[in-house]
Parts: sequence; structure tokens; C-alpha cells
Amino acid sequence: MDERERAAPPEQHPERLESRDVPAKPLVMVAIATVAGAVLTILLLHWLYASFQAAAREEDGARTLTAVPSAAPVPPEPRLQGVPGLHATTPADDLKELRESWTKQLESYGPTRDEGYVRIPVGRAMEILLERGLPEGR
Repeated sequence: MDERERAAPPEQHPERLESRDVPAKPLVMVAIATVAGAVLTILLLHWLYASFQAAAREEDGARTLTAVPSAAPVPPEPRLQGVPGLHATTPADDLKELRESWTKQLESYGPTRDEGYVRIPVGRAMEILLERGLPEGR
């Protein structure tokens, strides 16, 4: 056998072994500092939150109170018709209103956009056409 295999086990050297465990005092100090830092942070955040609430209450108190209710928020365009809460009227109501405005315009006198022309009711225009006849083409 080889000489290495027969070698005696190393001698025990007591000075190389740890004589005690990890020191507890520094660990306790770090734990106390961590807890104190957490408590201090919580207290600081509580104070900050309270100051923001006080500022918000002052701002709300500075607003003038009116008897006029605030307007409901308007949804962005395009506003969908027929959807309850998003549009005041339905498409059928809008069509009825449009036809009424057209009928009112067709049955009334009034100015036009073109200078020198006026609007007359359709019934009166037909009577004038029957009296005078169709104009001759040029």
C-alpha cells in the first residue's frame, strides 16, 4: 500500500476550533434598529397622511356651495344613441324630430340662404304653379 493511505489522521488542534457562537449583542442591536426604523417610518407616513387629509378638508371648505347641482359627466364622442344613460334620445325620437323640422320648414314662409329668394309653403307653391302654368324653357 501506498504511504499516503497509511498516514495517520491529523492531530486535533483546539486553537483552530470556535470557542463560542455568533455574538448575540450585534444581532440584537440590528433587530432593534430595524424595528425602530419600521415604527418611525409608519409614524412618519401616518403624520404625512393626516396632513394631506387636513389640506384636502381646507380646500373643500374653501369651495362655495351653490344650489345648482353639478352637471353629470358627459361621455366622450361618439355618443351612442339608444344606450340608456349615454344619450338622452333614441334614434326613433331623433328621426321624428328631424321630420317635424322638415315639415315645419316645408309648410312655412321664411328667408333662404340665397339673396333675393324666400321660402313659401309647398301647398301655396302648387297653387301659384296652377295659376301661372309651368315656365317655358329657354
